[in-house]
Amino acid sequence: HLKPDGKLLLSTPNRTMAAKLLLVEGAERTGQIPRGTHDWDKFLTPEELTDLLAKHGLKVSSISGIAFSPLSGLHLSQNMALNYILGATF
Repeated sequence: HLKPDGKLLLSTPNRTMAAKLLLVEGAERTGQIPRGTHDWDKFLTPEELTDLLAKHGLKVSSISGIAFSPLSGLHLSQNMALNYILGATF
């Protein structure tokens, strides 16, 4: 439940081939994440999640990618290929 003036903040993997290769195949097969943690078929694209939230009366107010690089680790980015974070309000 979310109050009428409440704010929702969530992060989720994107359903892209990059996410399938790096999150599901790479991280799970190397033991960094337990096998079976991710189900790529259930991942939502930013557009799908925005539409789903809109059907329930929420409007996305901000969205940003969460990218990874060996030099800077996980960081906010315009690149949403692996994961993204969004904010939504009623």
